[in-house]
Amino acid sequence: MVIKPIERQIIKDANTTWLKQAKNSTNTFAKAAWIEAAQICDEWNASWDNEVITGGGVDFSDVVELWWIFQLENKANTIEAFWNTYVVNEN
Repeated sequence: MVIKPIERQIIKDANTTWLKQAKNSTNTFAKAAWIEAAQICDEWNASWDNEVITGGGVDFSDVVELWWIFQLENKANTIEAFWNTYVVNEN
């Protein structure tokens, strides 16, 4: 089986909708985890070099290798599909 490389735009998005959705998820575990993660990040005394993350967007480029290894392309071929399946677990 040949798996085509993941396109960068699928794993990086400056849209702030994703984090808002995670913090308002109907999945109570996911919601609590993302609220706590946001609080930790807000209190972190550091600067972000990643403009997408600094602006409230999402960037999964650090996990692209895992995406390929686990063949997630068809299961999560958009940020929305990835987010609903693996972040807020609403699929």
